[in-house]
Amino acid sequence: MQAGDKTEMGERGINLSGGQKQRISIARAVYADADVYLFDDPLSALDSKVAREVYNTCLMGVLRNKTRVLVTNQLQFVSGANSVVFMQDGKIQEKGTYDELMKSDQGFAQLMSSAEVEQEENGSDDGGDATLDEDAGPSSGAAPNGPTSPKPASKEAQQKTPKQGQEAENGAAGEGRVQGTGKTGGLTETEGRATGKVSFKMLMVYVNAMGGKFKFLVLMSWFLLVELCRVGATVWLSYWTGITDRPGGAPHSALWYLAIYAGVSGFQIVFQLSSTLLLKILSLAAARSMHNSMLKALLR
Repeated sequence: MQAGDKTEMGERGINLSGGQKQRISIARAVYADADVYLFDDPLSALDSKVAREVYNTCLMGVLRNKTRVLVTNQLQFVSGANSVVFMQDGKIQEKGTYDELMKSDQGFAQLMSSAEVEQEENGSDDGGDATLDEDAGPSSGAAPNGPTSPKPASKEAQQKTPKQGQEAENGAAGEGRVQGTGKTGGLTETEGRATGKVSFKMLMVYVNAMGGKFKFLVLMSWFLLVELCRVGATVWLSYWTGITDRPGGAPHSALWYLAIYAGVSGFQIVFQLSSTLLLKILSLAAARSMHNSMLKALLR
């Protein structure tokens, strides 16, 4: 990963391959700085080159002073163990050092011998792995007589190893990865945001999304009627209170003035409810139209 431990991860590791998830789990365990580590087949999702690199640099390198319990069926890593427990059918069959189990010539030694014969038969296919083992450097505590034990490497080969491991990591088969954008390791970029007044062009886009200029003008006319009724009710109330102060009083009864005031206020309520309902309908239509436009732009 270009940004190392600064790489941004997607939800549930959506941008990671199986091998990357496995290596991140190992890295998190290393960051915990515990005294005892239990690894349950951590190299199973890695190809042979990357697995060898992780084994040498992490399990036998960074954690060399820690207690490590490695459960694995990859026999090429057994020779580096200080103590080997051979299990079969859920039971411990043999236990001891690698040399002791090999000298006993029992189930473990037979398994290692058969694996060595199979490796020799497929030597043309495993040639690349053998070369990498030579370049990988010696494993701490590894027995030199192991069938797949790594050979001591020269200084030149040791200097090449990190680069080769990185190349193997980047080009590993079956580990198609999706990297973060840029060297920062981020999956998303900072969104741009316009500030200031809303332009007339953007307003027209929203008006068209509502259904066009005609529907917008109808909506505005309803709001205008609401204001006219509100102003009319206020003016009528002012006229009513002013005419009662004249000499001779009002020409009509108070009920007549009240009925006109109630009628104007009633129209105001009707227009207010109608304009609010129409606004909601057109707003939903605009939202639906703009959402469909954005969705179509993404999926086309």
